[in-house]
Amino acid sequence: MTKIASITAAEEGWKAIFGSTPEEESQSRIVAWGLTESGEVVGLIVHPDDRRTITPATEITLTGGSSFDRYGFRPS
Repeated sequence: MTKIASITAAEEGWKAIFGSTPEEESQSRIVAWGLTESGEVVGLIVHPDDRRTITPATEITLTGGSSFDRYGFRPS
């Protein structure tokens, strides 16, 4: 489990993208950015299986087996 040292709100439009092909691609909204204790910046999303939990996108594997691939931005 990644330890987050600090967080800041994410601008609307940031997404965590799961799956490496268009057929398996899925997106989750980044609600905040976290700075880990090691200095890495990670996008924080609502956990897809536990909507009460905010977790780093990099730690999620979706039910269909797709794992985190990249971040993307689409302005609203």
